[in-house]
This record gives sequence, structure tokens and C-alpha cells, in this order.
Amino acid sequence: MSETSFSVADAFLSQLTNRGVDVLFYNAGTDFPPIAEAYEKAEQEGRKLPRAVLVPHENVAVAAAHGYYLATGRMAAVMVHVGLGTANAINGIFNACRQNIPILLLAGRTPWTESDLLGARDNYIHWAQEMFDQAGMLRELVKWDFELRHPHQLETAIDRGLAIANSDAKGPIYMVLPRELLAFPASVPHQVAKTTFPALQATGLPEDECKQIVTHWRNAERPLVVTSSAGADPEVPALLGRLAEMSGTPVVQFRPRYVNLAGDHPCHGGWDASSQLAQSDFVLVLDSDVPWIPHQAEPDPNAVIAHIAPDALFSRYPLRGFRADIAVSANIKRALQDLLSAWPEVSDVAEMRLEALRAESRARRDARASQVEDLARQEPIHPSWVSHCLDTICDSDTVLVNEYPIDLGMMSHAHPAGYFSHSSAGGLGWALGAAQGIKLGSPGKTVIAAVGDGAYMFGNPVPAHYSAKINDAPTLTVIFNNGMWLAVHRSTVGMYPAGAAAKANQPPMAQLDQDAAFEEAIKVSGGWGAKVTRPGDVLSKLTEAMWVVREEQRSAVLNVVVKPVLERKS
Repeated sequence: MSETSFSVADAFLSQLTNRGVDVLFYNAGTDFPPIAEAYEKAEQEGRKLPRAVLVPHENVAVAAAHGYYLATGRMAAVMVHVGLGTANAINGIFNACRQNIPILLLAGRTPWTESDLLGARDNYIHWAQEMFDQAGMLRELVKWDFELRHPHQLETAIDRGLAIANSDAKGPIYMVLPRELLAFPASVPHQVAKTTFPALQATGLPEDECKQIVTHWRNAERPLVVTSSAGADPEVPALLGRLAEMSGTPVVQFRPRYVNLAGDHPCHGGWDASSQLAQSDFVLVLDSDVPWIPHQAEPDPNAVIAHIAPDALFSRYPLRGFRADIAVSANIKRALQDLLSAWPEVSDVAEMRLEALRAESRARRDARASQVEDLARQEPIHPSWVSHCLDTICDSDTVLVNEYPIDLGMMSHAHPAGYFSHSSAGGLGWALGAAQGIKLGSPGKTVIAAVGDGAYMFGNPVPAHYSAKINDAPTLTVIFNNGMWLAVHRSTVGMYPAGAAAKANQPPMAQLDQDAAFEEAIKVSGGWGAKVTRPGDVLSKLTEAMWVVREEQRSAVLNVVVKPVLERKS
């Protein structure tokens, strides 16, 4: 190829390939012609570019990139249409920001010029779509944003952006690509060029802080660990489990986004620290932005509180006041390795605590078995029964994606890479796209998305199921259909427990139509759908749906009508 026929779009995509970005999720617009032309030329000339994956809704596309990173550890790119596509993508970027997921969000820009240049405005929308500050709408949620202005900036801009995104604490970045500039001629890049900027990785614990933490921990009578996202690295659960056993310390997973510790581990301390917090004299908070709810639980004023996270102050949160006597920004895996290396012999006190934790674990499993027998007979279907049935069908080749409805007390959580949950930002509509991205990144896995009826609607099910079909990424979606925005009603009752809304037959501003035939939406894309209203049918229908996904390679939706349960189980 001659240099005169090589455009900035060609160079941009080639540079992404050189830097290891192997997937580009996209929803195209009138700013895409240079990108489309570059892909067709590469196809004809046998040049490799990132795999282009069509996802016809931006929120689903960003969630898919999120899921792809969870499955592979590799950053994906998403390209959307100017400011309008960016606006649709912000919900997913909010989630990625708060969960430290690196994503390269790309957007075209309405053409600068009104005539003469290749790529100048040629459509009536090109005037109304231009913005004074396109990146302004999401600047708070990305680590870096940049509008490409000249071909000579290309390599530096890409390398700088990728390095920032992949530096701890990780997060999304945003690049704006003007249409005329994408059409400019560019130099053919060297295909083996190395990045000019390495990503910065958090280190382990400094020696002094490590000694302080170990000393306070070993001297504590009732130590406690609270975590939400430590298991982002799949090697962490084993390290954390070993340290918890050596110290005889319960580990609470509060709103976990990953498997931080297996559910059947003897030191698994449940899902809420409220009952243990006031009695604990040492609390280690491992990568948890919200380790407890302040007005519901508070630590002992005399307890020592230590926080470890890639950004231990969560400095991008405007307000966060959890007390920290020791705060260290560090890589969680390295920090645990440092603590294990510094830990002396196991004490008799720790052994006694561990034995008590083993007894509590056995009692918890026995109580769960008794509860399951009762749940199996309840009508309407109890959502905890659906959670148990999901746990029954999950194996080492299954990945469960949870957007709110799962009762974690019913789950085994044995596989570190087998469970992912929504970010603490709570941007609804994440699970359907994330499941698709995980499937694309792990084609041999069976991926299940568990959602409420509200989250299912926010997930843009028609484009989500459509893109799963055309991209050969079949997944199973299980809808916990309780006929309401339960989080809204739970919050209302929490603020006004004796109020009018708490006594209403129809919860105000929270009611949905439980009769909605959600299972029909999947059929538009050739998928399988069914509705379940009896507890005895849940497991058999889940088994049938799994067969459809695994053997027929078709997506499936199971719409399970469940009763609303106001108390939060996990």
C-alpha cells in the first residue's frame, strides 16, 4: 500500500492492533465512512485489524466491552456516533468508571468544515449535532479525554490513553475523532512498534505499613475483613482464604462484584458487616468503596481501621467519609502476598477462632439446606428458590452475571472467574451486554445473566439479543419478574417505615406489569423463551434453557414470575 492511500483511520486501527486491542464494539453513524473504508481495505489486503463487533445500542456495547475485559483481562474499544452515541454510552461508562474497568470509548465528531475538504459536512444533521464541548458530558467519568487534531499526534495519543486507562486504578478513557481528520493521509506505521508509555501498576505494601497492619491484626481479639472487589484478580481468593485461616478472621463480602472468597470457605463471614462491626477491634477493608452503611452500622471508636485498595481514598468520589487509621494504595494481590510473608507462626488464639468459624460455616450450610426445602414449596415463587436453582445448574464451565436479584446466601461461589456483579454505580442495563462480552471473550463458557424485570428493560433486550445472535454469542437470561422497582419501594419504606407508601396495596412509583411477556422479545432474534409461574418448574425449565444455549447455540430467556420480597437477603 502506498502512503498516499493510507489514511489516519487506517493508521489508527493498525495502531490499536499493534497495542493489543483486539475487539472494537461499534454502533455506526455518519462519522464512520473513513473507518468503514479502512476495514474494507484491510480485508482486501489481508491486514489484521481489531475484530469489528456490531452492537446496535451504545449502552449494550459499552457493557459488552466491560464483560470482555472481565473475561480476558484485555481492554476493548467501543466506537459510537458523535455526541448522541456518547450520550447513550454514558450509563455504561459510569459503571466502568466505578468498577475500574479500562475501556477505550471512541466517538466521531461532527465535521469541522462546511465544504471543500474530504469528510466535510454533507448531511443536514451535521449542523445540529455539533457541540461546543462533546467530551464535557462524560469528563467526570473518564480518566482522560482527547480530541485528535493532527495525524502526527496519533501514536502519542493512543499510547498515552491506553497507558492511563490501564494504570491503577484503572478506568475508561475517551477519544474524539473528527471525520475530516480520519480521512487525511497518514504514514504507514511500523507494525512492530512498541508502546512509548508503560501503564503504571500499584505496588505492594510499604514495609512500615505492612508491619503496622500485621501487628494490629495479630493483637486483635475480634478481627474482621470486609471486601467488595478484591477478587478482581482471580488469584486473590486463594491468598485471602489462606490469610483468613492463618489469622482466624471472618471475611464479609459486602455487595461483592467478584468472588472474593468461596461461599463454602470456613472463614466466609456473610454478606453484611453490620452484626460484627461494632464488636471488632481491627477491621481491614480490602478494595471496598462502601464497606458498610454508616447509619446502619458503625465500627467501635477504639477499633483500628485499615483500608487497602488501588486508590485507597477513592479520590474520584466527591464525598466518602469512612474512617481510616491506616490507608494504603496498593495492588491487592501484592498486598496480600506481603501480609502472608510478614505473618509469623499461627497462634493458638487464631486456631481457636478458626475452629469457631468452621462450626459457624457448618451451621450455615445446615440452615441453608433446611431453607431450601421450605422454598421449594412456596407459591408464588420465592426469588431465593430461583437463586438456589441457578446454583444447582452452575458448574466450572458456567459464568453467572448478576444484576441485583441473586440471593448470595444460596450460591456456592466456588470459581473465582465464575461470578461477576454490577458496579456500585448501579447503572441498570449492564448484565445483558456484559454477558455477551464475557461470552465473546470466553467462547467455551456458558454465560447466564440474572436480572430483574426492570434491569431487563434497561438492558435494551431487542438489540442485546440481536447482537448476541449475529455475533455467535448465545447466553441465557433469567428474569426475576417481581412486577416492581423493588429498590425504589425498599428505599421508600426505609425512609418512611410507618408512612403511607409502606401501607399501600400498590407501591407508588414502583409498580410494574408482572404479566409482561418478556420471553417473547428473544424470539425476534430466533431465540428460545419461556415463562415460569410454579416453583416445581423452575429447575426443569432452567435445564431446558441450558440445553438450548449449549447444544443449539441459541440464546434463551426464562421469565420467572416471583413474589416481591422487601427484605434484602444479600
